[in-house]
Amino acid sequence: MLTDTTIDLAPDGRHTADGRLIVYKGDVISDDLGLNYTLLEKLGSGNFADVYLAKDDRYNQYYACKIVKLDCSADYGAIEVNLNLKLQNLLTDEEKMNIVQMEGCFTYEGHAVIIYEILGQDMYSILQKNNFRPMNLKMIRLIFKDIAKACQALHKNKLIHADSKPENISHIKNTIISKLVDLGGIVEEEECLSGYFITRYYRAPEIVLSYPITTAADIWSLACTIAELALGLPLFWAENENFMLRRMSRIIGEFPQEMLQNAPLKDKFFENGTFIDESTWCAINNRPQHKTHCTYPGVKSLDDFVVQGDPNSALFWDLLKKMLVFDPKKRITAQEILQHPFITSSN
Repeated sequence: MLTDTTIDLAPDGRHTADGRLIVYKGDVISDDLGLNYTLLEKLGSGNFADVYLAKDDRYNQYYACKIVKLDCSADYGAIEVNLNLKLQNLLTDEEKMNIVQMEGCFTYEGHAVIIYEILGQDMYSILQKNNFRPMNLKMIRLIFKDIAKACQALHKNKLIHADSKPENISHIKNTIISKLVDLGGIVEEEECLSGYFITRYYRAPEIVLSYPITTAADIWSLACTIAELALGLPLFWAENENFMLRRMSRIIGEFPQEMLQNAPLKDKFFENGTFIDESTWCAINNRPQHKTHCTYPGVKSLDDFVVQGDPNSALFWDLLKKMLVFDPKKRITAQEILQHPFITSSN
């Protein structure tokens, strides 16, 4: 069985209790035109769907087959399909180069099924395979440039990817081209006044504080993602939002008072402009106190990560400093990232 066997089964025997389709290696699912896809192995699983390696029986091509949970297919599945169709119409062929492409979609036994091009390993898997050793800056520059292009294409159309992280960046097999994947969380900027999304380590401070959310949230997430490739571990690792904001402040600096004054959730984390005591915050919010040691002891600013005598390292961290600005209105844009000397340098 390719489906997770630890999840309880539903009474119908075709689904898990949480609505996932039960599939076995070699199972065949068919689209509306009679094209059959043979499921070969599981590639991944998320809150809303499972993804399988599939081979079509007509052209012998391999794809990533995303099968959305039964109770999410009518909303989440439909939204993702419509977003993909919208992107296909909005973006030029060049702009599509660094964003995963949908190859088809259909409904199977009530489940939304989305067929994507097959890609290589994601960046987290590559880090994990190499025991979380940092990547070299030459490789990071290529990845950085490709994903900044993807963000530029989305942001030009006022779309927020809303989930940049190493797991959502994959490369095309046998190439050095990287693509942004997992488009299911994309939101339109004008419809996103506030919300709570993006995996915690990559979540922009304005999201935590319920500040108005813009495409600048992607820039913060991208900076955290790229920093992790350079460090091997998350830049702002934390078990809760309070400790994460503290860690941000320790490395980036104090939060602007103007930003805090306009943040709806400022009183959840701050009192008179300063952080609420950690033990008090945990008691109020019924959270265990943070016991993990500092990931980067001795680091008090991003400049402390610069490798002395390495001009590429200095340029790299200079770019991240421009992305990791608390005030989203003052954060560098995707277009400006592509014009930064670290990206344009050929060294």
